[in-house]
Amino acid sequence: MVNAKQNETRQWAHEEFGHAQLGDARRTLRLVRIAAEAARHPGGTVLDVFRSHAARQGAFDFLANPHIRANEIVDAMAMATASRCERQPFVFVVVDGTSLRLTDRKYAKDFGAVGTTAIGARRLKVIHSYAVSSEGVPLGIVNQQWWNRVPQKKRSDCHRRVVADKETRHWLRTIEASSKRLAASKTRLK
Repeated sequence: MVNAKQNETRQWAHEEFGHAQLGDARRTLRLVRIAAEAARHPGGTVLDVFRSHAARQGAFDFLANPHIRANEIVDAMAMATASRCERQPFVFVVVDGTSLRLTDRKYAKDFGAVGTTAIGARRLKVIHSYAVSSEGVPLGIVNQQWWNRVPQKKRSDCHRRVVADKETRHWLRTIEASSKRLAASKTRLK
């Protein structure tokens, strides 16, 4: 049973990330290994997910590597998703937003404010678009964007500002990028 689960997660990780363009085949191989291990032990920190010291160090080195761009990983996921979508008569694209909280007790990281300013919560904002089959089966992530909110005073002029000056622009960019990605794969959208 354990070997079957390992083979299944390894195969999924290879299909999802094995074609990632990270500038070096060893980086892509490391990404596939990290994804497979994270699929076997989802949730938690790097210390929780990776059982051996070598695997942990490899994950930390990968995450800290300045030559790896997050958008390259998102592109790999989106390409795998687009490939799955090609086999569908049509797909729905669902767009969802959330906040991503990471521990930053010293406020040293460049996270932005979320929620009320009185609470002082600091997080990243994230928007995903997901492809879903006509039967409701999730096919994967088509696009993802994240940003941090710049600290500023509360504004009351949002109805007069242009869209390019609002957070709405991130939603619109996600929708546009998703549409382009799936149109290139000749997928019908609903």
